[in-house]
Order: sequence, then C-alpha cells, then structure tokens
Amino acid sequence: MRWLILGVSWIVTAFVCSVQNVPGLISLNDTEGSYTFTATQDVNASVNCEGLDRFGSASATLTVNSAEPQPPLISAFFTPGTVNVSEWTTLIWNSPDADSCSSTGTLPLFASGTSGSVPYFATSPGFYYITFSCEKDGLVNTKTAYLTIDL
Repeated sequence: MRWLILGVSWIVTAFVCSVQNVPGLISLNDTEGSYTFTATQDVNASVNCEGLDRFGSASATLTVNSAEPQPPLISAFFTPGTVNVSEWTTLIWNSPDADSCSSTGTLPLFASGTSGSVPYFATSPGFYYITFSCEKDGLVNTKTAYLTIDL
C-alpha cells in the first residue's frame, strides 16, 4: 500500500481554534497554522474556533485510497565488493515486501528466498555478478550485485 503525504492548514479571525483528530497532532490551540502528516487510513478531522462573540466549527473527512501497486524493493550487494583470490566475501540480499525472489549470475552460488546471505570463497580473478529477480503482486523488479576478484 502506498501512503499519501497530506497537510491541513487554517487561518481564521478568532480568539482561539482547536484542531482535532489529525494523526500525529496531539492538540493545537491557535488561530493560524499548518501540519503535514502521512495518511495511512481514513481521517475525520475537525477545526473548532471561538471568537469574542461567535463560535464556529468545521470538519473534513479524508478518504485514503490505495495507490497503484509498486514492484518490490530489492537490496543486493557483496561485502566486501572487491577481494583477492583466497579471500572470503558475503553476498547479502533483502526484498522485504516481495512474494518470491530468484537469482542467476556468473558465480556458483545458490541464493533464493526474499532475504539471506551466502559466504563465497574467491578462487579465480575476474568480474562477477548475481542478479536477483523479485516478484510482488505480479510486478517484477531486478537488482544486480557485483564482485571483483583480484589476484
């Protein structure tokens, strides 16, 4: 689900105003101001104002709709990214919102699942890669991790 960054602002000629039911805004008593928040659910906010001889109020309802689905985020890298022959490196990957991930590449590594780490002992100099392909709700994203092995 994608969230919306929203704001509420007000300017009134009154003695005091209070804003209520805005996520993250505990309480506010002022005649002018603004506040930005991230809406993750429907919001029913209200502004109540009092003047020397008048009282007024207003309310607003914000309905949060799901945004277009997004492909999963992927992080993948070797640490360290450059090693010498006969040294160890580790492949680390993570795609927390993916349903599944697979990998292919130029190293004999078995890396599957949406997160993990695999140690690798460098045996031959060269430039290598592993590409992860992750899926979520029918959308696919890829990320490639690169490794350089020196003599």
